[in-house]
Amino acid sequence: MALRRIALGIVALVAALSIAYAVALRVPSPVSLNYVEGFAQIDAQRVAAGSALYRNPASPPWTLHVYTPLYTFAVAAITSDFGSYAPGRLLSLGALLATALLMGASGARRAGWVAWIIAGLYLSQPLLTQWGAVVRPDNLAVFFSAVGVVCVERLSGLRGLLLAAVFFLLALATKQSVGLGLLAAILFLLLQAPRRALVLVALVAVGALSTTLALEALSGNWFIFHTWTANLAPFSLEKSLHLGGIFLREHVPLVAAAFAVLIACGLQRRLSIHALWFAGAAVSTVASGRIGADTNYFLESLAAAGFLLANEWPVLRERFRARAPGWLETALLTVAIAMALFQARTLHANYAWIEGAETRFLEARDRMREKPGAILSDDAGLLVSLDRPLVYRPFAMTQLVYAGDFDPTQLVQMLESGEFAFVVFEAVPGRGPSPARYTAEMRAALARNYRSEGRYRTFANFEVYAPRRPGSLDPTL
Repeated sequence: MALRRIALGIVALVAALSIAYAVALRVPSPVSLNYVEGFAQIDAQRVAAGSALYRNPASPPWTLHVYTPLYTFAVAAITSDFGSYAPGRLLSLGALLATALLMGASGARRAGWVAWIIAGLYLSQPLLTQWGAVVRPDNLAVFFSAVGVVCVERLSGLRGLLLAAVFFLLALATKQSVGLGLLAAILFLLLQAPRRALVLVALVAVGALSTTLALEALSGNWFIFHTWTANLAPFSLEKSLHLGGIFLREHVPLVAAAFAVLIACGLQRRLSIHALWFAGAAVSTVASGRIGADTNYFLESLAAAGFLLANEWPVLRERFRARAPGWLETALLTVAIAMALFQARTLHANYAWIEGAETRFLEARDRMREKPGAILSDDAGLLVSLDRPLVYRPFAMTQLVYAGDFDPTQLVQMLESGEFAFVVFEAVPGRGPSPARYTAEMRAALARNYRSEGRYRTFANFEVYAPRRPGSLDPTL
């Protein structure tokens, strides 16, 4: 009992510290915390200003919105200061907290205190220190999916199916790839009550089709292009294995425990929606090999692992009770304390880079502020902070060029004539811009007409180039 209290206290403290660090350092930071965040912020600002989210990308600004719209609309609705990431980050962090609370509450009936241990550990996982408070739709979509899963498991009758369908549709409307909870629910119901499965499929199908047709019509037939056609990208198994290795190295205890519970459910032939969700989400992480993907592809798997442990831990406990009574609980508490203490030890390191990055970013920004004009930038945070318009979204649009869906001639001409006050690109110092974000013609025009003005580092290394003509800024940027 004493060990249990100690574990609960330590886990709760570290979870609270993790949230406190996010609120204190990530939420107010003027720096874009990853490549996509600045572009997501600009999209929300465009919506708040009354611009269309899905439009023909063939005319300036050359950009895409690759997600379904709910999160972006929500951020736009609560955004008052167009230079602040805080509203979108707080919305994502709130969704993460709500997911953890649902995880603990949903499992407490069967697993008791174990469910709250798992929920606390979930909040301090390394993946969530990176993706917890960020202007991205992932956390909100995962929360909606989790609510749908719990509704299917806990509620009976048509009301339960209606609520589940609503939340699964909200998940898909937030991020179209977060659909593994829905798939798990359909499989669960097919094995348990096939008629209910058909009702759920019908409800979601009608809702999804109606929403898609409405958005397609309202966008002038560009919604599907942005959210589906433009998302079809090349796949690399090597990249998938690389990102999977990173995720597993940082989350071994939680993932190993989830697989142990999954196996126990299989051995005892227990039909569990949480086991189905985790199994499907784990397999789906292979999609992280898609070009442009990152470790955020593991967020749904991490949440599914947490819900499986919080709800089905008793299955594993029953499996071992006769052979080693009390051993499993002691092992869980010991591992939980070790995990929490390790996360506490690394917590500051996970956030410490932000303060130094802010100083470098603001110095670079202030130097660029002196020169008016459009900026072509991989660091969209510069555009947010300087209130400069987005002209071209490098990665997304360049992939369209490679797919034959966009003609970059006008952009290349702008580079040839030195029309951009600055070109800021992410690169290993001295290697130039990435072919994934700038075509050979763009890179050649940049090399001919621009010169290096300096560099700075935030979440990545950025090179700053300016036109090769008198009046350029001092290269001490």
